Amino acid sequence: FWRRFGHASSSARPVEAMHQIGLSCTARLDAHPETEMTTEMHDRRGFFALAAGATAAAFVATVPAQGMRGRREMTAPTSAYPHWIGDTEVIVVSDGVFAVPFEIAAVNREAGDVMRWMSSRALDGVTIPVPLNVAVVRSGDRVIMIDTGFGPRDGMGVRVGNALHRVESAGVDLRSVTDLVFTHFHGDHTAGLLADGAMGRFAPGVRIHASAREMDFWSAASPDLSQSGVPPESRAGMVEGCKRFIEATEGRVSTFEESSEIAPGVVARLAPGHTPGHAIVEVESEGERLAFVGDAILAQHFEHPGWHFAFDTLPEIAVDTRGELIERYARRGDTVVGTHLSFPSIGRIVRDGGAHRYVPAVWGY
Repeated sequence: FWRRFGHASSSARPVEAMHQIGLSCTARLDAHPETEMTTEMHDRRGFFALAAGATAAAFVATVPAQGMRGRREMTAPTSAYPHWIGDTEVIVVSDGVFAVPFEIAAVNREAGDVMRWMSSRALDGVTIPVPLNVAVVRSGDRVIMIDTGFGPRDGMGVRVGNALHRVESAGVDLRSVTDLVFTHFHGDHTAGLLADGAMGRFAPGVRIHASAREMDFWSAASPDLSQSGVPPESRAGMVEGCKRFIEATEGRVSTFEESSEIAPGVVARLAPGHTPGHAIVEVESEGERLAFVGDAILAQHFEHPGWHFAFDTLPEIAVDTRGELIERYARRGDTVVGTHLSFPSIGRIVRDGGAHRYVPAVWGY
């Protein structure tokens, strides 16, 4: 365990308190060699270094599928799933899956708390699998893509970097995309646009949207990451990746303050905390609603909204934001799609005693 992860990433979890957990994890690794990933992924510093920068091959298998309402049939890869909100089509597309050290799920909790949560979800080993999803929204004559995924990424295996290819395999011509909306500038959301030749696959006039706060924060000479759980030695790489996106899209990004209607019934809305300018996208049509929540809500947060994810730039604000979103969507019964929820990442939030849980929708073929 210690050879792979080094020391604890938070002063809230002293080494002494993690010792028995470390021994337990080491035993579990020895007993389950299939959980081995790569040295870089098991090493915490190595993971953060990889996460900051961007490559991988794509695998697509096609199966016949149709929208939840049967509005039209489409030949879709198993990694793309159509869903209807009123007369608006939302296609969720998987960029792939990567793994993170378990401890980054909650840097303000003891390692044992995270391990118990993992056990409750039948997750074995010392890494947590993280799905990565993007979405395409068809509203009238507008085709809106939300985030672009990781892009091909050395060191992350061959399981991410597939979003653009899979969007096209789902029948969406990238040159027909009228709008690109970015929830925030972290590499797993933007690097897909920065891969070799990726920008040229979209029409020259494609509109790019992001919040003004996100643009201002990462444009600063030294963005303040002091409250995040990212190790200080890994922060420069994250900043570099965000600045690279800003440079690549210079003069092309339309920013908004609190919210912006991208198309009729499709609104990008500020939801800060994960980053200062993190945004969500809400879709409404014929009395039905869906929210693409980006990184505002992760799998652990339905049961533990107070857990600080290591990549949360403003963790206390993130807690407040996700609490408000969880309560709102549970109360209204909105459909929820999350960047890092298991594909196809379509479900609803329900109250469960004093907490909440996420209920995946039944797949409709």
